[in-house]
Amino acid sequence: RRALVYLPPRAVMAWQGIVSCERVLLADDADRQLWLVSTDTGREIRIPKTAGIAGRCCGDGRAMNIADASADDRFNVEVDKRTGFKTQNV
Repeated sequence: RRALVYLPPRAVMAWQGIVSCERVLLADDADRQLWLVSTDTGREIRIPKTAGIAGRCCGDGRAMNIADASADDRFNVEVDKRTGFKTQNV
């Protein structure tokens, strides 16, 4: 049986402030997606759980520190395109 948890966009945005980051991606294992809330619009955005650097981190279960995200071949520019945000580092 699957437990459903709802996190309102405002709660996710507040959490981003607490951990001092501009984006937080959360895993939705049931739908095999990563999702985030755009900090400027509050809009929810979903991407495949295997997409980009975040997908690699999620799949491998480990953190990565990448100084120039756009120079990394694994970087998924789709989220930046959809939000107008420019990711600097991961």
